[in-house]
Amino acid sequence: MFRQRYFVLIVLLSLLFSNLHVYPVKAQTTAPITTTVAITTISDVTNTVPITPSMSITATTTIMTDTIKVSSKAFTEQLLLGKMLVLLLKDAGYPVEDKTGMGSSPAVRAALEHGEVDIYPEYTGTALTLDNGLPASALPGTPDGVYALAKSLDAAKGLIWLAPAKLNNTATLIVGADLWDKGIKTVAELATYMNENESPFKLCVEREFYGREENGLAGLQQIYGFSFKPDNVLFMDFNETYDALRTNQCDVAEASTTDGRINAWGFHSLDDTLNFFPIENPAPVIRKEVLDRHPEIADLLSQLGQYLDNTTMSQLNARVDVGPDGKIGSGDEASIEGVATSFLQSKNLLKPPTITVASKDYTEQLILGKMLALVVKNAGYGVLDKTGTGGSRIVRQAIEKGDIDVYVE
Repeated sequence: MFRQRYFVLIVLLSLLFSNLHVYPVKAQTTAPITTTVAITTISDVTNTVPITPSMSITATTTIMTDTIKVSSKAFTEQLLLGKMLVLLLKDAGYPVEDKTGMGSSPAVRAALEHGEVDIYPEYTGTALTLDNGLPASALPGTPDGVYALAKSLDAAKGLIWLAPAKLNNTATLIVGADLWDKGIKTVAELATYMNENESPFKLCVEREFYGREENGLAGLQQIYGFSFKPDNVLFMDFNETYDALRTNQCDVAEASTTDGRINAWGFHSLDDTLNFFPIENPAPVIRKEVLDRHPEIADLLSQLGQYLDNTTMSQLNARVDVGPDGKIGSGDEASIEGVATSFLQSKNLLKPPTITVASKDYTEQLILGKMLALVVKNAGYGVLDKTGTGGSRIVRQAIEKGDIDVYVE
């Protein structure tokens, strides 16, 4: 965790102390986010004692008296988006109750309308079709139009939409490299190939999506003018379509545009040039009475969306769902909080923590300690200078107790 969160700092320290090792201790998984680093000589490796986490990220703004209840739906992308809202609000000094992962779209929406939660990320198309009862065919054909309509309809219910993200997590059809290399990169090109070659491809699809005319495959085939042969349609659960395509059970599969497996497994999403599928840009939706009490929240949270496009979101989802090795359940998957935290830090959306730097109390140690403090400060972190703390035993006890975060040994 320390390596992920403070990579730049570790590199700088390594350059300064090339003969020293950094020993991270896993951060706590609950707020406040904490970690400790000890720098020691190679000869001390076998005698290193587990170190208690001590570095806390703490807000410097005025703490609000009322707690902001943040929620989300229960799938990976929603958990990440919800956790980012939690972290941003906590970092700004708001007391936050983390209710992310609450459940389905109707459950979270009902909780917001009834005041059980204060804010959650919602998708524009979902808000119009599911929450406001509009047919998909009645939705505007541009992201700005869909957002404006959702914002207008929900404003009448006391729900305020903040700035949306660029990503569009909507339905799509995906193919492997073989079809992509044949020039099939849009649904229109798929339709042309199917019509000119007696519809040879097999499709992996969820049964409900297959028969849906409003915003499913039946309507897609109608508007683009092609169809899969019934014998070439393989029905399965939605989450199984990706693996089925990967194992060559089919040539085309149903998917979501920002699913992490698309990039991780070398798939390609076919461009819906006729904009058949509803536009689904996520944005924070907050109860008006909460925003009226804390209008500054709008600017705080609206800065997030500019950094989230389809590629970025797919990569973040992949870190949680499949990890670097691309295998589900192999153990290298990252946590929701870890991915959300590292992403926000990479965009400088979270304040850097203050790191307590210490040293022993003789000349060489004081010089090394001051050098270490300057490197940490120059990297953008706050520094609490405790150089000259005392003798070896005192400094070692201090880092083991969590009174300091780093020193030279």
